[in-house]
Amino acid sequence: MKALKGHPNVVALYAHTILDMGRTKEALLVMEFCEKSLVNVLESRGAAYFEEKQVLSMFRDVCNAVFAMHSQSLPIAHRDLKAENLLLGSDGLWKLCDFGSTSTNHKRFEKPEEMGIEEDNIRKHTTPAYRAPEVEMWDLLRRDLINEKVDIWALACLLYRICYFRSAFDGESKLQILNGNYRIPDLPKYSSSVTDLIRDMLQASPDDRPDITQARALLDWKFISINLGMVSC
Repeated sequence: MKALKGHPNVVALYAHTILDMGRTKEALLVMEFCEKSLVNVLESRGAAYFEEKQVLSMFRDVCNAVFAMHSQSLPIAHRDLKAENLLLGSDGLWKLCDFGSTSTNHKRFEKPEEMGIEEDNIRKHTTPAYRAPEVEMWDLLRRDLINEKVDIWALACLLYRICYFRSAFDGESKLQILNGNYRIPDLPKYSSSVTDLIRDMLQASPDDRPDITQARALLDWKFISINLGMVSC
């Protein structure tokens, strides 16, 4: 989190210490207080879906945080982007939290023992409904490069959740995820700028997904266009 200190879309860390408990150690963190998570907000709205302008504003905050992570000299992958890890700050901005899953270890896993270790890490630190195809054990065998593009897939799943109040995938259906088998609901109706961004980021191959710079550029153009009245929602 030190690399992200002061970022408006990252939960602030004020102090920390490590306690030696004998056989184990525990980290204590003093962090910015945020009253609500995105899950709380979604559940409180019932069936009152967000307007497109609201969707873009919320998602833009998340993308700004991810951009800061991916722009480091060694790109940092969060690896557990989800609604539970987005908190609403007192300043009205959405903030990313829970950095215990982050990784700069971007590589292809060639050896069975490496794959086994990585599978265990994935199971512990990621959430099935947001998990990219290349980090499933079946696809580790394809030896795709595992890098920050896993966050792009998760961002698409998050955008889908913000738009439609449900998951794009059943987290237990690995085949559904591996095949990219999902459907854009007919309602609520959002512009093609939003639905195309979801589709672009939910490409099964990480090489076919935009990076965060490309995704944010598309998002910023749509956001600016709406605010200037150039494009209707």
